[in-house]
Amino acid sequence: MTVEAEPGAGAVPLPAASDPDAAYSNLAALRKAHLDLRELASAASLPPTEAANRIRGFLASARNAGAMLADPGERRAAQGVLDFWSAELAGNPSATQDDFVPVMLAPPDTAKISSSPDSAAPAAVAPAAVPAGKVDQRALVRLSATARQWRDSGKQPGYLLTGETIEEAAKFKDQDPNLAEFVGASEFAVYHRRKMRIVYSGIMGAVLALVTVGAALWYFRVVLKASERLIIESATKGSDAVATLVLLDRVQPLLPPYDLSGIPKLANVSVPGLRLYAPNFSGVEFSRVAFPKAILPAASFADSAFSFDGSGDNDFSGALLRQAQFRGARIAATSFEGADLYRASFDRAILCDVNFTGANLRNASFWAVTLNDATKETLKKTAWWQALGWPWSEIEKLAPPHQSVANASEDDRLRQSLKRSRGFKDDIGRPVAAFKRSSAGTIERALALNDFAWTEAVWGVDIAGPNGDSAKAGDAAPSDPCSATDLPANAQQAAEQAVCIVGKLNGEGDTKGTQTELLSSLRDTRAYVQMQSNEMAGAVKTFEEMGRDDPSALEAGETYFRYAIAQYAVGQDKLAAVQRFRAAIEEKHYQPTHELQTLRDYIFTVSEFVDVLRTSTNKLWPPVPNETGCPVRKSAVAK
Repeated sequence: MTVEAEPGAGAVPLPAASDPDAAYSNLAALRKAHLDLRELASAASLPPTEAANRIRGFLASARNAGAMLADPGERRAAQGVLDFWSAELAGNPSATQDDFVPVMLAPPDTAKISSSPDSAAPAAVAPAAVPAGKVDQRALVRLSATARQWRDSGKQPGYLLTGETIEEAAKFKDQDPNLAEFVGASEFAVYHRRKMRIVYSGIMGAVLALVTVGAALWYFRVVLKASERLIIESATKGSDAVATLVLLDRVQPLLPPYDLSGIPKLANVSVPGLRLYAPNFSGVEFSRVAFPKAILPAASFADSAFSFDGSGDNDFSGALLRQAQFRGARIAATSFEGADLYRASFDRAILCDVNFTGANLRNASFWAVTLNDATKETLKKTAWWQALGWPWSEIEKLAPPHQSVANASEDDRLRQSLKRSRGFKDDIGRPVAAFKRSSAGTIERALALNDFAWTEAVWGVDIAGPNGDSAKAGDAAPSDPCSATDLPANAQQAAEQAVCIVGKLNGEGDTKGTQTELLSSLRDTRAYVQMQSNEMAGAVKTFEEMGRDDPSALEAGETYFRYAIAQYAVGQDKLAAVQRFRAAIEEKHYQPTHELQTLRDYIFTVSEFVDVLRTSTNKLWPPVPNETGCPVRKSAVAK
């Protein structure tokens, strides 16, 4: 997340859709361009087509910034920018089918980020000339005899040569006139067969093309139109909605995404495991609809109403709703428990008694949402901080500092819930797999360990021990972190081992001094883990080591931000710490996400920090008042 920059001079020019080769040399330039594009989109009434072209141009050039980014934290931040604009493009009325495909950051260019030169490829050795051999008299006699047999048979084609034997016979044709005629006839026969194969291939190709065109015309003019009529008639006039949805599920592989926005209402429908690709349910009313474990990627529920008339509950628990659109929807009494809502958009939605427990909200957008207390309580049971667009008024309620011992037990329940969630399992599975592929003491092992530690730190899971903040006896850290071979028990062990491995490689042998930048990145992860383990003095020491060995390492916005919090916590010149905190937000354009949860006791208890964050968040995600209230449940009225 980044904050929106002030308009004016110095803005990074936004690439046009026709300029995909434009690139941003660093993360700061990318973020600046991101903010400029946001400001342009909010300040100017661009037509949807122009806005879509602007976003496509930005995405085409922004992905190339990945070649210059090696730090995992910077790559995650850059990918977050791409994810945001990919979601914006998918929700644009002018979006095409290709716009639903997420744009991924380009891989790092090792030639630019590695300090070791490429090895020169060895020069190719020219093959030695093969001297010509003597004429094999026996071969000449054999071929001449075959030529005479061909002539005596009336030049029957069965005697003619093929393949490599023609080349062999051609070497002797000047020594025997009969052999010369025989070789010529053989070459002509081969040419004729090739010509006929080409002719036959052309005929078969033309026939196949005609069949393909006929099938395509039949499919697009007959099948698609018939299916569209079936959908419209079944959805709007049919009495059995379940049978209709099941049918659409079965024939979906043969058809484009369904437009079901003409359905006035879906009520009393239960289809577990429903599978539809990018269905359009915009404006449809849902009442007592159950689609548990449905697979509905890129589905659109924009401006839809979910039991907002006070009717029964809706169930989307465990559903795959990646990139789904709920913009402007009014959602009440609906469960998304355990659902995959990656990059889903709930902008301007009204959420009343909505259950998000254990849902994957990574890069989902909640700008200008209206929440009631029941919805907020379920958001506290998932990684809400991985979503974007939260208004500051909701952040303060979702991440209050600890007030009593009861908060510790709530945190433990949250950690256990997160560890069971689909999103965490997917995220932690990547570094675990990389760890198993790597060898002890290598750069690859260090990167896998760092990714493991960072993932657990971002989720706030297993920081110092698998059961909260105290490790079990069997999970004690190894005496030599560099030589450890087992998967670490927690983030702290993983971070220590990663720093140890790269520190050793950077301090000795042929690799001495070549891994300083990578070492700074790993130390940054370790410092963040130390901060979550309430080891603020140790975190400050780690930051100081980074600044000593790599002065530019502390200049990154997120590092600058966390360093300021650690400085303030240990009482190191609090005024300077507040200034550093303000600079990280206002000058370096860093907008915290996971830190709002994991470091809440050190952020929300400092009024100066809160004032800076409130201003920057409201500037980036301007609050939008919504007077619509939550509906009164009919069951409650009956009581």
